[in-house]
Amino acid sequence: MNYVMAVMTQIRQGKGTVWIRARGQSMVKAIDCAEVLKEKYPVDIEIGDIFTGTEEMNNEEGNIKVSIIEIEIWKR
Repeated sequence: MNYVMAVMTQIRQGKGTVWIRARGQSMVKAIDCAEVLKEKYPVDIEIGDIFTGTEEMNNEEGNIKVSIIEIEIWKR
């Protein structure tokens, strides 16, 4: 719910579009956040574009590829 409240705060402060971005195992939280917003505020909130992709990251094992998701949220 912290992410949901953060998005709603941004929208209420006049930001027209908010992007939720996550990678790896955190993608589930981003999707849940978008779904809660859509269900809880169906009159105010619209889900726009959704992008998926892969990022390359460095760690102690070398370069690894991690999935990413970006979800556009905007006020109607």
